[in-house]
This record gives sequence, C-alpha cells and structure tokens, in this order.
Amino acid sequence: FQDLRRDLQAVIGTRANFNIAQIENYGGETFLSEEVSIALLQESKLAFKRCQLLSRQSDLPGNAVQILESLLHYLMLEHVDYALDLGLQCVPIPETKTQPQIYFFDVVQQCNAIVHLLEKQFNDSLVPLVVSTPKHGDCLQKKKYLLEQIEMKLDTGLDR
Repeated sequence: FQDLRRDLQAVIGTRANFNIAQIENYGGETFLSEEVSIALLQESKLAFKRCQLLSRQSDLPGNAVQILESLLHYLMLEHVDYALDLGLQCVPIPETKTQPQIYFFDVVQQCNAIVHLLEKQFNDSLVPLVVSTPKHGDCLQKKKYLLEQIEMKLDTGLDR
C-alpha cells in the first residue's frame, strides 16, 4: 500500500506541478555552500590561468570551453541544481492551514550569490580567452541555457 501511495504521489505531483507528499524541510538546511562554490570557482580560475599559459593559441579556446563545461557541470548542476531540487520539495502546498517555515528563500538568496560569482568569473577569466573566436558564442549559449533552467526552478518555487 505504501508503494502505491508513493507512486501515486509522484505521478500526481509531477503533473500538477506541486508536491503532495509529506513536506520534509531538512531542518532548514539549504544544501548550498558558498564556501564550496568559491572553492570550485577558485580552482577553475587557476585552471583558466594554466590553460592560458600552457595551451597553444590554436588549442586555447577549446581547452577553455572544456574548463567551463566542467565548472558548469559541477558547480551549477551537481551543486546548485541539486539543492534547488531539494528546496522545491520543501516548499509547502499553498492550501495548508498552518504557517509554513519557508526555507526556499534561503536557497534563492544563496543561489543568487553563487550565480553572481559565476558571472564574474565568466567575464573575468573565460571571456578574454575566447572573445574573438566562435567558441565565445558557444560559451554564452551554454551559460544562458543553464541559467535559464535554474531560473525556471527558482520561479517555480517562488510561485508556490
């Protein structure tokens, strides 16, 4: 019976765009760490510098794009997107009668800070390496697509 209930909650929840399961708030934990984000950004900044020093001019844009892809994957998908998914699960159903403790606003604030740091790194470290190449447009497109996905999740949580 529990399996059937969980399966029905999952199906209805995904189609109705809200969580009908019991809300788990994880004690207010956002699962986002600005320290971890800063460490990843520092490592990638050093990687961009090494890339500039060690790459041949013809290989530089491609190598810089690989570093960006790693940064976007680990920082934005593995760290921020995961925390957003957990944060969305914690947003209470609007019809509840009790005053909810909403921790999603903390997730939004931390996500915003991390995105600002990413934007700064993108402009300061990556753009000079790819600005006059076709890879520049690719990098802008990858970043734009990923940030749009993050923004959609943030909007979903704020709309609830």
